[in-house]
Amino acid sequence: MLKRLLVLPLLAAGSFGITEHQSIGVGGLYSNSKATNANVRDSGIYLNFRGDDTSENHRTKVGAEFEYGYGTSKTSGSLFSHLDKYGSSGNFSYLDIFLRFGFNAATKEVPLFINLIGGIDGSINGRSKFDGFVFARSVAKFGLEVEGALPLGQNLKLTYSAAYLYTKAGYRFGRLDGGATPVVDTKKPGYDIIASVGFITNITPKMDLYVKAKGKYRTFGESKGAPIDINGNATPVANISYPASKSVSAMVEVGVIF
Repeated sequence: MLKRLLVLPLLAAGSFGITEHQSIGVGGLYSNSKATNANVRDSGIYLNFRGDDTSENHRTKVGAEFEYGYGTSKTSGSLFSHLDKYGSSGNFSYLDIFLRFGFNAATKEVPLFINLIGGIDGSINGRSKFDGFVFARSVAKFGLEVEGALPLGQNLKLTYSAAYLYTKAGYRFGRLDGGATPVVDTKKPGYDIIASVGFITNITPKMDLYVKAKGKYRTFGESKGAPIDINGNATPVANISYPASKSVSAMVEVGVIF
């Protein structure tokens, strides 16, 4: 039902046929986030799934993208000092979901899609010796994306994209008793700048191989305060808030399109 609703705008745009493409990719990532009293470094692997429905005349398309990652994390800074006895290293995981609706401003052979893009993502960071988690963050986002491809030969294309998204985040913090604080929102919105460049080559009549590099720069405002225990009991004795932060992420991905 959802897919049918997403495809309706393609039909309304004057197309009587739809081309479907799906991709599955795997990649590696590194991320470094810095704030006044909180630093987080993540590295790991991820899986990416994407599907696009493009109109027969290649003028419009809708799509969805899902990404899940897992790896090692190191959290440091005075914000996390109440957890220092558990060490600084642990694991992290994240889920990222995008929806797109775009119009091709160029040609079928050399497309340049202008996409409305929105989605949600969530991440959680922990420490190996701690049963709970350090902090979790959820993000809602929307913005614009430019996405295109340039033919470099009969079986090779250069792909590229760039996006700017407005973001609003919420945080939860792990308590020493194993529980968690309520969700607290950021006081001000932030933004994401995302870019990618890569190559696609044909390996069979119905399958392509792709490789691409992705980069992300994101900012978040300071969160509101959340009551938390810092002495190992369930009674809140302090307010904790995540400071305004900036992060840079680098990713390399390889996969197939069919």
